[in-house]
Amino acid sequence: MGGLGSGRSGGGATVDDCLRLDLSKLFRNGALEAGHFRTGTLRWQDGFPRQVIFSLDYRASLESESGSIFIEHGNRKYWVELTTTSQRFGGRRWWFVCPLTGSRVLKLHLPPGASTFASRQAHGLSYRSQRGTPLQRAMDQFHKLAAALEDEDGCIDEGFLKPKWMRWSTFERKVRRIEALEHVVDAGFDARRRS
Repeated sequence: MGGLGSGRSGGGATVDDCLRLDLSKLFRNGALEAGHFRTGTLRWQDGFPRQVIFSLDYRASLESESGSIFIEHGNRKYWVELTTTSQRFGGRRWWFVCPLTGSRVLKLHLPPGASTFASRQAHGLSYRSQRGTPLQRAMDQFHKLAAALEDEDGCIDEGFLKPKWMRWSTFERKVRRIEALEHVVDAGFDARRRS
């Protein structure tokens, strides 16, 4: 129970399987702007060469503290409200209001087979990393940390190189975490060999 070979797998869609509307990204790329009306088409691409796998049309009207987006994809048409909250040092933070739960969120997701972009909680989504076994999670963390510290040739056998921009304390903490994960991964593989 709870050993290195256990863990949740299978289940429904994960966040990684979904199309995503990221509010920060929409503001950054100019699709949304406070005090303005915007229209456009958003497209998701995949594969090589890049091909459009999904698109939606939108009309967005934002005032200084609230707004709404009319979304149209396939035969689905619906409104998503936006709201703001004040920030500690001034300014406002924008939020989607989930059309299914009414909660404030920064991202809306559309899982395969779903018809409405909504919050992660509304669709019951988890993260892929939560579905893996402890061994899989340790290997994923190891590779993610090691990729940030590998040399120009992608080799980590000769030790790790501190990136110029990284603080020494951060670098040392990452190396210690990588070494701890190496022990977890080695123990997991040893346990698999013995069973």
